[in-house]
Amino acid sequence: MKLLFLCASVEPGRDGVGDYTRRVATECAARNHEAAIVALNDEHSAGASDENDDGVRILRLSRDLSWKERISRTIARVTDVGPDWTSWQFVPYGYHPKGLSQPALLDLASALGRARGHIMFHELWNDLAIGESTRLKLIGWMQRRGILKFLKHLAPVLVHTSNEAYAAVLTRENYHARVLPLFGNVPIAAAPSPVCRAKTLSFLPAPQPLEDRGGDPFFIGVTFGTLHPQWKSEATAAWMRKTAAELGRQPALLISGRAGANAVIVKTVFSNAGIATVETGEQDANTISTILQGADIGIVSSPWALVGKSGAASAMRDHGLPVVVPRDDWRLQKGPISGPPRDSLLARLADLATPEATLRWLALRQAPRSRLSPVVDDFLGQLEKAR
Repeated sequence: MKLLFLCASVEPGRDGVGDYTRRVATECAARNHEAAIVALNDEHSAGASDENDDGVRILRLSRDLSWKERISRTIARVTDVGPDWTSWQFVPYGYHPKGLSQPALLDLASALGRARGHIMFHELWNDLAIGESTRLKLIGWMQRRGILKFLKHLAPVLVHTSNEAYAAVLTRENYHARVLPLFGNVPIAAAPSPVCRAKTLSFLPAPQPLEDRGGDPFFIGVTFGTLHPQWKSEATAAWMRKTAAELGRQPALLISGRAGANAVIVKTVFSNAGIATVETGEQDANTISTILQGADIGIVSSPWALVGKSGAASAMRDHGLPVVVPRDDWRLQKGPISGPPRDSLLARLADLATPEATLRWLALRQAPRSRLSPVVDDFLGQLEKAR
C-alpha cells in the first residue's frame, strides 16, 4: 500500500503526535509499504522543506507559510505519491492555539482525491466531562462544530482513537470509532538491568541509614512528561511512603521530561512526605529509557478513563513498569463508559489499598517490549480489510 500521513508537526522530541507519526510511517516503510508524511503546521521548520527519514519522505510546511500555499503544496505531494490511504493523525491544538478549526483544512479534506481517508483522533474537543468550566464549555462547543464539519468533508472510511471514552463520543456523533492502542514513543535502550538501575540511582541523593534487608535501598517511582494540575498528589505520596516502608526501603521520586508548572507543587508534596524527590528535566531518549527501566513503578497524572491516550503511560508499559493511576475523577457526560483495556500493569491507586494488593501488582513487572509492531500490525490489517 501507499500511505500518506498528515499531522501538524514532526519535530523529533517536541511533538508527541509527530513522534508517533514518524514511528508508524517508518514501521510501515520497513514492511515495504510506501510511506510519506506531510506536516501541515510545523512551527519548528522554515518555509517548505523535504526530508527523508528511514525511507519515509517528509514534507514539512512552516506555519509561516500562507494556508493557501500549504494546501497547494500538500495537494501536489498527494498527486505525486498517489496514496491508497491518507491517514490524518489529528489533535485540534496542532492547528490553532485554542484548538479551533482552520477553514483551510476543510478545503484540503475535500481535495484529497481518490485516496481512502483514515483519521486517528489523539484528542477530541473540550467539554466532554462533567463539571467543566464555562470557558471550556464555550471553547469545546466551537471545537466540536469545527471537527464535525471537518469530518463531514473528509468522509473517512476508518476512524480510530486511543481510548474508549473518545470512541463513545464519536459513536454518538455517528462515526463508528475503533480503539487503536498507543505504543510508547521512547525507544527501549539495550542496557542490562543493573546498568539501568545504577543510572537511575545516580540521580538520587545518598540513602539514609536503614535496616538492611538486602538489596537496593530505594523504592523509586518515576513520572514522565506533563503533570496535570488536576492530580492532587498527597494520597499518592502517602501510599508510596507506606509501600516503601513495607518493603524496607526509602521512597524516592524522579520527575522526568517536560513536567510543566505543576511539577513545583508535586515536588513539594512528595518532599514534605519525606520522599527524596528529584526533577531530572529533559533528557535524551536513551537516558529516559534507562530511567524507566531502572525505576520500580511509573506514576501518571492522566485520569483512569483517559489513560489510553497517555503517551507517558504507554512508554512506561513498553518498558515493563507497573503504572499507578491516582486519578479517577473524570466522568464523561451523557452516560458511563467502560474503562481502559485490561492491562495487568495498570492499576488505580484505589485498587492498591492493601499491602497484599500492592505486592501482587508489583510482582507483575515485565521485561521491556515495544508494542510498536503489534499496533502497526493491527493498523495495517484494518486498512487492508477496509480497502
